[in-house]
Amino acid sequence: MKKIIIFVLLGLCTANILTAQRMSKNDLQKMYIDYLRSEGISPSIASDFNGNIFFDDENWRYWIIIDEATPNMFRLWLYYPYLGETWSYDKLEKAKSIFENTVKIVRVEFNGGGDAGGWYMAEIPLNRPEDFKHIFRIYLTSLSAANRTFYDILKSIK
Repeated sequence: MKKIIIFVLLGLCTANILTAQRMSKNDLQKMYIDYLRSEGISPSIASDFNGNIFFDDENWRYWIIIDEATPNMFRLWLYYPYLGETWSYDKLEKAKSIFENTVKIVRVEFNGGGDAGGWYMAEIPLNRPEDFKHIFRIYLTSLSAANRTFYDILKSIK
C-alpha cells in the first residue's frame, strides 16, 4: 500500500514538472497578457527587462516576473520611488524589518541609496502556472497596501 501511494505521489509530481517544462517564456507571456487584457488592464512586454510584463494600475507600475526555469512560481512586483525623499540605509533596514514582521506575503528590497526607490515583491508557488488567476487581484491589492504601510512605517521611525 505504501509503495502505491509513493508511486501515485511521484506520478503527480512528475506530471506537474512535465507540464511546467512545456511552458515557454512566450507561452507564459501570452497567458499573462491575455488574462490582463480580459481584466481591462493594458500590459506590455519589457524587452529591456528580460521580457517581463509590466502594467500600470492606480498610478503605480507593476511587473509580472517570468522565469522559464520556474513557470509555476507567480511573481508580482511593484516598483516604488521615494518621491524625492531621502532615507538613511539604517532607517530603511529598520522599516523593512518592522514591515516584513507585519506584512507576511510581501517582501521589500531597495535599489541602492536612500532615494533610489525599490520593489515590493509577492511570490507564490502554484500547482499550475494558470492558477495565478485565482490570486492575482489579492496580490495586486496586497502590493498596493504594502506601499502605503511601508511608507507609514518609514515616516514613524525617528
